[in-house]
Amino acid sequence: KYWYEAFGLTSPTGIELSGEASGFVPSPAWKEEKYGDPWRLGDTYNTSIGQFGFQITPLQAVRFTAAIANGGKLLKPQLIASSSPEFRQIDIPPAYFKVAQEGMRMAVISDRPDATVKALNVPGMKISAKTGTAQLGSHNEYMNSWSIGFWPSDNPKYAYAVVLEKAPAHTASG
Repeated sequence: KYWYEAFGLTSPTGIELSGEASGFVPSPAWKEEKYGDPWRLGDTYNTSIGQFGFQITPLQAVRFTAAIANGGKLLKPQLIASSSPEFRQIDIPPAYFKVAQEGMRMAVISDRPDATVKALNVPGMKISAKTGTAQLGSHNEYMNSWSIGFWPSDNPKYAYAVVLEKAPAHTASG
């Protein structure tokens, strides 16, 4: 849970808008209370990849993505462009951020079949990105899909998060 908190995923970002939600990370106590079922190793796996009961907002996703891109500055979102940036530094060695940055770039430019964001390999833009998908419905008939990223990869200036909610999990054949 420490890392979720360090990257700001369990608390509001502090943006000056009313009604901002906090993120939620499942825990053994939560699962026991909600389902009357003990925590299992698979629950740890699912939570670590952002599934099960894990919930964050797109703004929280952009914020942690920007922190990966900028070497650990967890920024407070500002609505006024001329505002002085407010941030706290996440205490992780720079080499660890570099590994994440390089991995996100490889997800876009790699020729490997497991590169998940090849569609963003656009000439003239050096985007680094990551995707995630979660199945929904009693028969996994829907999916929520995310893409997060930053650009330009070699000197990040922008971060994004895109969410597609409750899309059909299968494609029509024709």
